[in-house]
Amino acid sequence: MQVWEKMRKTRSFVKKVSIVLLSIMIVLSLYPLKANAAFLTTSAITIDSTFTDWGTPGSPTTGIATVQDASNTGTWDASVSANSNEDLDYFWSGMSTLNGGTDPASPSNPLQSVYYRIDSLGTKAYNPQQNYAVQLNLGSAPAGYADHFMLINVYKTATPAVRIKLYVYNSYPEIHAFTTGSITAKVGNVADSTTGYVLDTNATGAYGTNSSGKDTVEVKIPIGWYSSTYGGNVAADGTGSNAVISTVFSITGSITAVGTVKDTINGLSGGIYFMSTSTDDGSSTVATDAITKLAFATSAQSITAGEASSVMTVQTQDAISQPENVSSNTTIDLSSSSGTGTFSTTAGGTYTSTLSVTITSGTSSANFYYKDTTAGTPTITAAENPSAGWTDATQQETIVAASISQIVFTTDVQSITAGEASSVMTIQTQDTYGNASNVSGDTQIDLSSSSGNGTFSTASGGTYTATLSITISNGTSSASFYYKDTTAGTPTITAAENPGAGWTDATQQETITAGGTPAITNTPNSYAFGIVSPGSTNSTGLTYFTLTNTGSVAVNITIGGTDMTGGTTWTLSDTSTAGADECGLKAGLEGGSYNIVIKKNTPFNTFTSGLGAGNTQRWGLQLLAPTSFSDGGTKTGTVTLTATQA
Repeated sequence: MQVWEKMRKTRSFVKKVSIVLLSIMIVLSLYPLKANAAFLTTSAITIDSTFTDWGTPGSPTTGIATVQDASNTGTWDASVSANSNEDLDYFWSGMSTLNGGTDPASPSNPLQSVYYRIDSLGTKAYNPQQNYAVQLNLGSAPAGYADHFMLINVYKTATPAVRIKLYVYNSYPEIHAFTTGSITAKVGNVADSTTGYVLDTNATGAYGTNSSGKDTVEVKIPIGWYSSTYGGNVAADGTGSNAVISTVFSITGSITAVGTVKDTINGLSGGIYFMSTSTDDGSSTVATDAITKLAFATSAQSITAGEASSVMTVQTQDAISQPENVSSNTTIDLSSSSGTGTFSTTAGGTYTSTLSVTITSGTSSANFYYKDTTAGTPTITAAENPSAGWTDATQQETIVAASISQIVFTTDVQSITAGEASSVMTIQTQDTYGNASNVSGDTQIDLSSSSGNGTFSTASGGTYTATLSITISNGTSSASFYYKDTTAGTPTITAAENPGAGWTDATQQETITAGGTPAITNTPNSYAFGIVSPGSTNSTGLTYFTLTNTGSVAVNITIGGTDMTGGTTWTLSDTSTAGADECGLKAGLEGGSYNIVIKKNTPFNTFTSGLGAGNTQRWGLQLLAPTSFSDGGTKTGTVTLTATQA
C-alpha cells in the first residue's frame, strides 16, 4: 500500500376632550370618584329640579361622576362658617354623546352636552341667591392653567332663576388660583351688553331640594360652549382636546365678576380637587393638587454627540399631571444611564456627570442642559433630595453621532498564516468620540499594505490584488474585506477615503506567520491478504498500521482507494458492498471497529481529524472479497491517505 501526501491550505389635554369639562373638579371625600367609562344618553338627565335621575351619592347613574367636599367643619372653608348652608357638599358631572355608550366622540357620534349638579350643605343656600364658579382648562391654556371661567348663579327672583355665563381668561391663571385674572364674557343664557357676547338659551338650569333636603342646582351646557367659537379647544367630533381639567368653588360677588372664594371642594388634607373627564370613554379622574411626581415639561430631544441640548425642564406635578408649586426650595438630583452623560445649568457652562438643581419655593420647575459623547438612547432621571415619596422623572433622549472625523478598524488585529486568507476585516467611519457616523453618499475607501506581497479581496475565496477600493454605501458607516500575504512579518494595512475629506486614516498592524506543512507517513506501507475465498472478510489488526503526523501543523486526514487489478479487475465498491468481481474495503482506528468505508470516488471519507503535529494514529484494514470472481490471481490496489491543515 502506498501513502500519498497532499497539502491543502484552508484556511438597526387634548383631544377628545372628555370634557370633563365640567370642570368642576370637585372632589370626593366620603365617596371616591366614580370613573364611569360611559357617556350619558341625550335624555338621561332632565333639568327639572327633581334630581332623581342623577342616582345617589354612593351609586350615581351610569355616566355620572360624583365627589364630596371633605371639609365641612370650617377647617378649610373661607368666609363661611362651619357647616353653613352655603358650604359645598357634593359635585356631580357627566357628558353625553349621540349614542350614549363607550364609543369615543366622532363625526357620527358627536358630543352633545355637559351636565353639572352642585349640592349645598343646607337648605338656605339661595337666600335669595348663590354663586358657583367652575374653573376650566379647555385645552387652550398650558397644563395647570385655566383658560375659562364659568359662573352658575342661582337667583330665586330672576328670570331665568339659574343664570349661566362663560368667560374667557384674558391671561391664564393657575387653575386653582380662583380669584386672579381678568375675564371677558363670551356666551350665556342671559343677555349681556358685552361686545362679542352671545346669548344661547340652550344652556339651562334648575334648582330645588334633593332627596336629602339640601339645596341643589343642576345645569345642562351645550358642548359648543367649549369649542373654538368661545376660545376653547373641545370639538364635538372628538378632534379637539381630549381632557378637560376643572375645579369648583362657591364665591361672593356679582355675575359679572370673579368674586371672592367662600368654599372649595377639597380633600381631607386640604388639597384642592381637580377633575378630568375623557371624551374617549366618558370616564372621570379626580386628584388633589398635592405633589406626587416629577415630570419633564420639555419633550425628549435628539442631540448631536458632544453638543449641548436645548434647555430641559423638570417640573413638580400632581396626580393628573398639573404643575404644582413647592412650598420650600427643593433640591433635584440629575443622573444619566450613560457613563458619558453630563449636566450643566447653562448651555455653555461646566458640565459634570451629576448635578443638583433647585426648584425655588413658590415655583414648580427648574432648568438644565445635557451633553453626551456616546451615541445611543440614554435615560435621564430627576429625583428630589431628600426623598418626599414622589415618582422620579425619567426621559429617554437620543444622542446621534457628530460629523465624520476618522476611519477606524472595528475588527481586531489578526495573526494570519502566510498565503492564507484572513478572517473578515471591517472599517468604519466615526466621529471624534468613536461613534459610528454614516456617510452622506457612496464613499470610496482605498486599501493598501506596507508589505510588497500583501493583497486584498472582497471575498475570502475571491481574486486578490495588491490594491483594492471598497465602498461604504450611502447612509451606512462600514465596509468589509479580506487580506492575504505571503511574507512573514507585521505589515500595516491602511484605509483612506478617496477623494480626501480630511478624515484620519484607519491603520492596523497584522501579524503574518510562516505557513505550516501538513505531512504524514504510514508504516508499513503495504499489506498482503494472501489467498482469499469468494465472499470472505479478511482483516489486519486494528494496530497493524501506524500513521504519524510529521508536519508542523495539526491535520485532518481523508481516505480513498482504487480498483484491484491483475488479470480480471475487481471493482472497488463505494459502499463496501461486495458482489461478483466487486470488492469492498473498510478501515478502523485502534480501539474501534472497521466502520470507515474506503471509497473509490470523491468525496472520500474522513479518516481522522485534528491529528496534532508529531502525534500518531494506529489503524487496520479490512477486505471484503467479491462474492464470486472469474480470476483469482494476484490483485493489487492502492489506499491513499490525504492530509489537509486542520
